[in-house]
Amino acid sequence: MMGKLYIRADGSMDIGMGHLIRCIALAQIVSNDFTVHFVCKEIPPQTKAELIANEFELTLIDEEDNFFALLNKKDIAVLDGYHYDFAYQQKIKATGASVACIDDIHDKPFAADLIINHAPGISENYYVAQPYTKFLLGTEYALLRTSFLNQAKKKMQSFKNESVLICFGGADGKNLTATALEAVLAFDKFKKINVITGPAYHFLESLQHFMQSNRAIVHYHAVSEQQMLELMIASDVVIVPASGILYEALCTGSIIISGTYVNNQQFIYKALKKAGAFISAGNFSKEEIIDALNKLDTTTLNNTSIIDGLSPKRILSALYDVKLTVRNATGNDSRLLFNWANDVDVRNNAINKKAIEWNGHVKWLAAKLESEQTKIFILEYNNEPVGQVRYDYNGTDCLIDYSIDMKYRGKGFGKLAIEKTIHHFTGTEITAMVLENNTASSATFEKLNFKLAGNKEIDGQNFLIYKILL
Repeated sequence: MMGKLYIRADGSMDIGMGHLIRCIALAQIVSNDFTVHFVCKEIPPQTKAELIANEFELTLIDEEDNFFALLNKKDIAVLDGYHYDFAYQQKIKATGASVACIDDIHDKPFAADLIINHAPGISENYYVAQPYTKFLLGTEYALLRTSFLNQAKKKMQSFKNESVLICFGGADGKNLTATALEAVLAFDKFKKINVITGPAYHFLESLQHFMQSNRAIVHYHAVSEQQMLELMIASDVVIVPASGILYEALCTGSIIISGTYVNNQQFIYKALKKAGAFISAGNFSKEEIIDALNKLDTTTLNNTSIIDGLSPKRILSALYDVKLTVRNATGNDSRLLFNWANDVDVRNNAINKKAIEWNGHVKWLAAKLESEQTKIFILEYNNEPVGQVRYDYNGTDCLIDYSIDMKYRGKGFGKLAIEKTIHHFTGTEITAMVLENNTASSATFEKLNFKLAGNKEIDGQNFLIYKILL
């Protein structure tokens, strides 16, 4: 485990459920790497049960000081809500914990280490933040639950326009569910109408007269993630607001009708409307929804490539980066570097595959540390060493070598290690030599924009040569 990730978010009829739903999505993304601990003042019983079923930790608090008291310098605190202002973020940082904010309205200054906003077309210029703040902006960082991310890779789509799904999220305080249902019932062509209401929806009685008068209507309340996905896939047309649930619909390839009814939906609504991702229902009046339904047979949407389903790796890498530091290697790292150098996989991918001998290693390291032609960096996560990067200048260019501790492989630390150190060599051509079958290392350099410049055979082995000019 990489440490503890505290998530501070609430949900209710007044607040809505969007904050909690996307935080559950984040929790699913990181659960194999972090211990996830939710901290809430308000949470519906069904959502509380969902957290417990997913084996996430949960603490209910009466005041914010109870949250601050949980934190220490090894933790990351994730905030999703509109009242966690600059002063609040500073209080968290005073505990030593790092701060990640999930945001969609960029309406205040931030002290956060990381800001996540998965709205399309957003840029850092919208924010007042700190020099150290890093940004995850755009749909490539979509915070969606696992089953939807997996579905996004399949890109299924239907065009029958015979079934429709209506869902306005977890609360729907304006009861737009009923408005949309009235509009849909003005058409005879829909043979099945799936209506989903969330755990904080308080107008169940108002739906009864619709269901009693039309057998095509099937009502579902507080559905599971998998049920939501299956119902979306089974529906030709999906009517949803421009919120996180719109992103879920984009993963299914359904024909989407969307609109907006609160200010924090405006940015997503305008950007995805411009992209042609849905048929607009404006502010969700009955007339606007009917007008959108009338356009079903004449509108072609462009919505199958907006969500690629690959956001988990990008988000995890950024969360690791929050706690990563780099330092220069010293003589005290001799045993650490010796053990890494003699790792079986490291030796198999090296030019010289023989085991490193201790006395020779000690002399080699001492010479490297004294040389002005070599730089060795140690990468640490929460002060624990996770890997090394070495740059050797040979008179014409700089040769790079890196390795990651076996406990931390497969998490993108190699790419992060190079990103955090390569800027020291601006104006230099950097060369990497990668054993042909070492696909992981090749992928790392390709992601960093190194270009394949040839190959070289050494002792019967083929090494690929990658280069970049900084």
